[in-house]
Amino acid sequence: MSRVRVLFLFVVVLALGTMLVLTTFSLQSSNSITSGSSHPFKFESYRWPFKVKAYPIVVNEGAPPLAIGTELTAAEIITAKPPNYPFASSFVGSDGYALGYINHNEYPIHSSNGGRTWYIAGSCFVQADTLYGDFGANVIKTFNQSVVAAFGYQAIYTTNDGGRLWHTTDFVSVIDGANTKLLNEDFVAPIYAYSGVTYDTTTGELGVAITQFAWNPVGGASTRVLATAQYESDDGGSIWHHA
Repeated sequence: MSRVRVLFLFVVVLALGTMLVLTTFSLQSSNSITSGSSHPFKFESYRWPFKVKAYPIVVNEGAPPLAIGTELTAAEIITAKPPNYPFASSFVGSDGYALGYINHNEYPIHSSNGGRTWYIAGSCFVQADTLYGDFGANVIKTFNQSVVAAFGYQAIYTTNDGGRLWHTTDFVSVIDGANTKLLNEDFVAPIYAYSGVTYDTTTGELGVAITQFAWNPVGGASTRVLATAQYESDDGGSIWHHA
C-alpha cells in the first residue's frame, strides 16, 4: 500500500472519530439541564413509573383513634395547620370536607350543613409528632359526597366512599425509588409539585398532574421545569397509571 493511500485512510479515520466525539458531546448537552451546580440532571433518562400503588390508611397505634362520625365541637378543631397554613375546606353546596387538627393530629372532617357542625370523616392522616413540615395535607377538594382528595408536598389522600376508607399515595418516594441508581451517581435530585387533583364526572377517573423541577443545591430553590407527568386512577385512587 502506498504512503499516499495510508495517509488518506488515516485522515479519514481521524475525521470520523472527531465527528463521533462532537456528536456525542452535542447530544449529552442537549439532554441535560444544569441546575446551578456542576452536576447536570439528565431528565430524559429519568423514568416515570407506569403504575403507582396507593395504600389504605390504617389507624396508628400511637394516636388514639377518633371514630368516624364523631361530632366535634368548635373548641376541638384547630382551624389552621401549624405553623402558618390556612384552614383548608371545600364545599359542593352545603356538603363539604376540610382538614381538622384535633389534639394536634390531622383528620379529614365532614360537614353537611355548610360548616355549622363537623364530624370525623376518616382515619388520622398525620400524628402530632410529624404534623409540622412537609407531611400531611394542606389542600382538600370535595368533588361530591363520596369522592374527595387532599394533598400536600409528599402524599395524596383519596376516598371514594365518603371517608370510610382513605388511600394515600406518595408519588415522590415511588418516583425517586425507581431512579435510585441515577440519584446515587452524579445527578442532582429534582423536586416535585402537585398541580392539583381532578375528577372526571363522566368516567369517574381521578387525575393528578406532577411537575418536576431542577433543584439548585446552592440557592436551595427550584430553577427550571424539567418535565411534567399525568397519572390517572379509575378506582378512586387505589392504583394510579401513568397517562
